[in-house]
Amino acid sequence: MNIENESLAGKRILEVGCGLGRTTRHLVELTGNQPGAELIVTDVTDRHIEKIRSGLGDSGKGFRFIQTDACDLTGVEPESIDYIVCNFALCEINSVTGNGTVALARFFSVLKPGGKLFIEEEYPIHQCHNARQQGWSLMWRVMKSAFILTSQKTPT
Repeated sequence: MNIENESLAGKRILEVGCGLGRTTRHLVELTGNQPGAELIVTDVTDRHIEKIRSGLGDSGKGFRFIQTDACDLTGVEPESIDYIVCNFALCEINSVTGNGTVALARFFSVLKPGGKLFIEEEYPIHQCHNARQQGWSLMWRVMKSAFILTSQKTPT
């Protein structure tokens, strides 16, 4: 994740689509020793949030959770976020609802001028539940292969 190279002191970081919390745990680690850093974590459901918090122990208090859809981001003010991190959620948003572009537009509306968006995607073939997801999976595998073959950094 390229956000590791950023100074997070005094910054507001938004994670969109926390899922099981793998990225959340990493972001809590990154922001934990950064004075004034604020981590806001979102997901369309709250079913994993208590497990994530308990797994973090005392550092689990280092973020605020908002249950909201990525296309709405209810509770996140316009132009209030310095960094958005969306790992392995955009393909799910788009393949299930077809709202990937709507979500991206909403991401940019909550970013401050000069803010940054970090996206990492790769749809595992074993998690495909419908034809649309299979299409996304194939697209990401082809793109990743093309980047590797041309000796470029893989798309994230």
